[in-house]
Amino acid sequence: MSAAFSDQVSATRLVRDLAAIRSRAIQAPVTITSHGRAELVLVSAERFARLSEGNHDADRANLEAKLETVLDCIETHVVFIDHELRVRRINRAMRRSLRLPDGPLRGRPIGELLPPGVAPFMVKRFEEVMRSGLISEFDLPSLLRPGRLLHARLIPWPGGVAYFSDDVTDRMNAIDRDMEASALQEALQALGGRGVGSVNGEGVVASANPGLAAMTGAGPGKLMNSRLTALFDPADRGRIDASLHSESAAVLDVHYLLAGIEVRAARLSLAPYLTSDARKMMAFVLENR
Repeated sequence: MSAAFSDQVSATRLVRDLAAIRSRAIQAPVTITSHGRAELVLVSAERFARLSEGNHDADRANLEAKLETVLDCIETHVVFIDHELRVRRINRAMRRSLRLPDGPLRGRPIGELLPPGVAPFMVKRFEEVMRSGLISEFDLPSLLRPGRLLHARLIPWPGGVAYFSDDVTDRMNAIDRDMEASALQEALQALGGRGVGSVNGEGVVASANPGLAAMTGAGPGKLMNSRLTALFDPADRGRIDASLHSESAAVLDVHYLLAGIEVRAARLSLAPYLTSDARKMMAFVLENR
């Protein structure tokens, strides 16, 4: 500090000669020392304000750069607009979704950047959020990617509105498939004579419907974590095991065991699939012949 400000006075002298030192501090910073060590700097209010503003601007610039980096690294579409419906910030994912070129977009009317088919609707929603101050959520189809569904969220933001949206098509399709699979299980159970389930890469039962328990006479607790081949006649187990380790679907005429004793003729269908974490699984359907 003493190197930065050559004008130095002791704390004792400051107390004794405050008026004169105050006049010097208005012109240039004065370092206040105690026992030879620099401890304080006396500066004018005007200089202090300039210094504070300069640091504030630097902090703001750093924060802006960090925010831009974070927003450009996420897949959520993000746009901040002001009360005049002009873009204040737009992230890379949103640019890609709208097929916008690289380049400055700050200050552009949001209505000019959106597809014509959705622009009037979106502008009206932005205005409603500004007027009400309430969050708005809704789904809308992607006009640039037919068949895709977006979930949008508009949030009041200081000076305007923040827009966030995500492509939820895959998630909604997964929910639909789960609902369909659940209904299919109920239909198969009502029909009777069919067992449905899956086995892992070691041929161990990972899931099974009540129909399989009814066909084999085994309780659901006994089916889970047992080998699928154990449910069948020993003469068929080699073929079944070979199909369980195959990379393709297979249909086999087999004989399963009812209560571990009585032999029943059936047809076993197997189809492999991979889980989201790349585990090999095999779905199966067992149907009486």
